[in-house]
Amino acid sequence: MRSVTRALLLDYGCVLSLPQPPDAVRALESVAPDVAPADFWRGYWDVRLAYDEGMADDVYLASVLGREPTAAEVGRFVELDTAGWLHLEERMTGVLPGLHERGVPVGLLSNAPFPLARALERQPWAKAFTSLTFSADLGIAKPRPEAYLAAARALGAEPAAVVFVDDRAENVAAADAVGMTGVHHTDVAETLALLDRLLQTGDS
Repeated sequence: MRSVTRALLLDYGCVLSLPQPPDAVRALESVAPDVAPADFWRGYWDVRLAYDEGMADDVYLASVLGREPTAAEVGRFVELDTAGWLHLEERMTGVLPGLHERGVPVGLLSNAPFPLARALERQPWAKAFTSLTFSADLGIAKPRPEAYLAAARALGAEPAAVVFVDDRAENVAAADAVGMTGVHHTDVAETLALLDRLLQTGDS
């Protein structure tokens, strides 16, 4: 008898979504024309984990820009940053209804700031999920083990019964460390084929 993995936990960014497209990148850079693009993106990623863990929008943007932002800049940044992450990888989201019909519990575990988390909850595809777990709500982000354990509880599954998919190797390793089966997502077709095997039930 083959052991059965009963639940699936997915990352959002660059798994269910596409990377920010070039026009979204340029739009974000235009929020503060006085800041060089290289400096903007250095700040964007250097402080992103803290933003994902609940840092206020204005505090984050101040860290990105290296100066105090105006209220208009903060509002524009939040709007554009959220929109830039809403471009779906439809080959991945397309399998969600089928998993739901098969009775496979599917959860989301995403490092996402509050504005993006609230936007994702409103997306039509979110209805296919049993649970949605966001780092901003937890106050902790992947790869901290507490994030995975909280997501497993929300999903109603023991870590050993969860397959976790993420595009970042360090996040996959952390999932493995808490007892999940980690899948490092680098190619859609390969990931979907692997999930099909891992989520099968019954005798081998």
